[in-house]
Amino acid sequence: MKSDLVQQITLYKYRYIAGFGVLFLLLFVVVIWQFWTLPDGLSAGEMTAATAAGHFSFSKVFSETVNLPWTILEWLSIKILGASTFAFRLPAVILMILSAGGLILLLKKWSRDNIAVISGFLTVTSVLFISLSRSGTPAVMTTFLVVMILLSALTIIRSIERFGEDNEKNQTRRTWRTLLAKITLSVALALLCYQAAGVYLVAMFVVMGVLHPKTRLIFIKSKLWKIIVGALTGLVVMTPLVLGFITGGLVVVKQWLMVDGTWSWGQLSTNLSTMFGLEIGFVGGFITPVVTLVSLIIVLLGLMKTITDFFSARSYLVLPFLVITLTLAVWRVELVYLLFVPLTLLTAVGIETLVHEWYSLFPRNPYARLLAVVILTALVFGLVWAQLARFSLSQNYDVSVIDSYNQEYSAARTVISQEKDAVTLVVRPDQQKLYQILQYEFPFLTVTTESKKDSRNIILDSARINSADIPTKIITNSHSKNAVLLRIY
Repeated sequence: MKSDLVQQITLYKYRYIAGFGVLFLLLFVVVIWQFWTLPDGLSAGEMTAATAAGHFSFSKVFSETVNLPWTILEWLSIKILGASTFAFRLPAVILMILSAGGLILLLKKWSRDNIAVISGFLTVTSVLFISLSRSGTPAVMTTFLVVMILLSALTIIRSIERFGEDNEKNQTRRTWRTLLAKITLSVALALLCYQAAGVYLVAMFVVMGVLHPKTRLIFIKSKLWKIIVGALTGLVVMTPLVLGFITGGLVVVKQWLMVDGTWSWGQLSTNLSTMFGLEIGFVGGFITPVVTLVSLIIVLLGLMKTITDFFSARSYLVLPFLVITLTLAVWRVELVYLLFVPLTLLTAVGIETLVHEWYSLFPRNPYARLLAVVILTALVFGLVWAQLARFSLSQNYDVSVIDSYNQEYSAARTVISQEKDAVTLVVRPDQQKLYQILQYEFPFLTVTTESKKDSRNIILDSARINSADIPTKIITNSHSKNAVLLRIY
């Protein structure tokens, strides 16, 4: 009897290790599972990013500076693995695994372990997270850099707060940890400036740092030479961006600030409804609405708690962050991915509020506490299942989502990889740069906008080029409408 009790207590000590272990296992499964075929095809954003990365060279580093960090990373992936959907999305898979790990660590430092585990399960199975992890677009780099900034800033604050409590050996470790966090913070802020609309987030982080008493005190107490080194590091990293503005002019600046285009109050209302309404849609490469109804209730609960604790450190972070990202997303709905991190933080606050309020009602009743565990477990597993099912059903059955992915590229690449002699790929003029990437991998390929006589022609159906000849093969997909992808002559 006694040994059983001792064993139960021992296992209870490792409950969080087991919880985090299962969480990270789920993270890897959700992100890696057939990411090169699910979603099937390339979104418009992925094709644009792949075109920029496929034609990138360091001689153009000063003329193509917007989203440069992502472009270089995807260019490396293409160089190593070839111009395939796998290569286009692999950087997103890696960065989102790191981002999720950083967010979980951030929540662990920010709250209790049980809240971090619960929030982590809801985060890694959210539709927005899964969409980001399978989207070969610069949005993933922006998300990763934001997480690194928040994690580095929190590490600096916590290290300095606990510096006097440690012995000499631990103080040395904290000093090096703080130095690494400061370097990471400087570089991440500088790199975020390259991302489209990233300068707004950088400005917000700077203002938050100035207004928050702890970060302001840390800056004031920092040695002058450290501040100068950090500023110079950031300026060096941003040199290509500055030179890009000089050479590119107003066009590059507008692209960077994302101020081009028109808007109206009706459009803003539509964008807000798209992000948080009930009808499934597809905007900017992401399934909308970005949260389920139950998740939205938890987020709103966290928002109310954050507002009531207005002067807390968490409110200094979450409220300005939510305001700026929500404003940008409503202004340009394709920036909806910016809401991922603030929604995750508000979800953690909402879960923490639920647990705290229930326990405060029954502070000494063990049965009520056990009931809370059962209810919360059912809620979390129900939400996890609902979010995974929503993503799967949307990708497989929702027309607005399925039709937003172009399957011609993957089909063309598969056919070309089976060829050995010269072949001509016929595309629309606006598609030519994208498909020219394949010429680096297949030297016998020619990409044109018109079919050639005395040549084996592969004509994309979207090219809308008719031929009097009878095709030797037609490649189709499983769609009920517009099923033809390629015609081979």
